Amino acid sequence: MSDEQQYPHIERRKSRRFAEPPKRPSYAKFYALALAMLLSVVLVTEYFQGKKPQDFGLQPLQSADDRLDEAPERSAEPAAATASAVYAGEGIILDRRPDGHFWIPLAVDGQTIWFLVDTGASDMVLTPKDAAMLGFNFRDEEYTLTYNTANGEVRAAPVELQFVAYESLEVWNVFATVNEADMPVSLLGQSFLQRLSGFEVQGDRMILRP
Repeated sequence: MSDEQQYPHIERRKSRRFAEPPKRPSYAKFYALALAMLLSVVLVTEYFQGKKPQDFGLQPLQSADDRLDEAPERSAEPAAATASAVYAGEGIILDRRPDGHFWIPLAVDGQTIWFLVDTGASDMVLTPKDAAMLGFNFRDEEYTLTYNTANGEVRAAPVELQFVAYESLEVWNVFATVNEADMPVSLLGQSFLQRLSGFEVQGDRMILRP
């Protein structure tokens, strides 16, 4: 039995023959093209040699030091301040900000509030705006505390913050006051700091230990 009879579903194709041997390709055009490209590279190199970016209306590239010198200073606003990560065995490391103070964003009963760390303040002190964000709204007779400040006596209302935290710092039931008069920022005072295992300032860093 022939292959055509054994595999009738396979199309049989005849071998293709060349009428004449295929011609070898000519390399003359290839050599001419390569020579033209080499000549172009030489001409372009000679044209640009010794020229500066200014000759073409371009500005020269600045070094990294030049760019740093021209960079704007980092904002000292509280929103731009950041507390560093937790350091094992030490606690939270705060870097002194350009304004000379230490700032920290605390989670207070589900809200994030920026505090300026004030070791000279006896209590945590909330601005009226931050207190309102936590849902506090006081009547005049509820401002029962009086503090002596450089600007005279100020009144405040006592409150208890259920939960205050940042990273590994977690303190429950913290005593605080709400200032009656407006103030630019809330203060992190001793009523919170004394609940920690310790805190200290080392140069431009403050360490808060859980």
